[in-house]
Amino acid sequence: MDLKSLDLEVLEGQVKSAQAKVSSTSDLEMLKRDWLGKDGTVKSLFAQLKEIDPAKKAEVASRLNKIRDNLEGFIAAKEAEFSSMALSSSLEKEFVDLSLPAKFDGLGKVHPITQVERKIAAILRPFGFENVLGPEIETEYFCFDSLNIPKHHPARDMQDTFYTESGHVLRTHTTSVQARVLKKGGLPVKVASFGRVFRNEKEDASHQAMFHQ
Repeated sequence: MDLKSLDLEVLEGQVKSAQAKVSSTSDLEMLKRDWLGKDGTVKSLFAQLKEIDPAKKAEVASRLNKIRDNLEGFIAAKEAEFSSMALSSSLEKEFVDLSLPAKFDGLGKVHPITQVERKIAAILRPFGFENVLGPEIETEYFCFDSLNIPKHHPARDMQDTFYTESGHVLRTHTTSVQARVLKKGGLPVKVASFGRVFRNEKEDASHQAMFHQ
């Protein structure tokens, strides 16, 4: 296309005609390539500006800029339009009724400590052991007295044990559960007791006031 002999009004008409034919993303890509691409019409015409009469060059350059701006604006608008259409189509195909109850499939996982406790219980069960739970807030009797831990034993010191205002303690071991089972009577006794225990420890990277036994 020779810029010297080109009627810019005709060129503008050709641009409008090309734009009117765009009805899909492939049409839009073709328009972009033919008019604004590396070897497109607009770039070719701008390259010929140096051959235009200096008196007319500014006017021609201005009209070419308007044509380029028009094309770029049209392409941007069409890209947004086609993107919106594609999204709407996708949403129609993948419609989700938000009024339906949600599916709760596999919520959460079993804690590693619980997994270990269950494995140990499964190993002991064939030998007749029963898994027994007990209170975490225990009396001094079951936590200490019944286990031959006298009143002034170091384990009963305030520095080692959490006491409540009522005189109860946060159990320091799970042996208190076994003491409860033995008090009920009935032999033989085969029990395994797991759970949280508490010690009045100074917490650091390897020590906590609560741990499992």
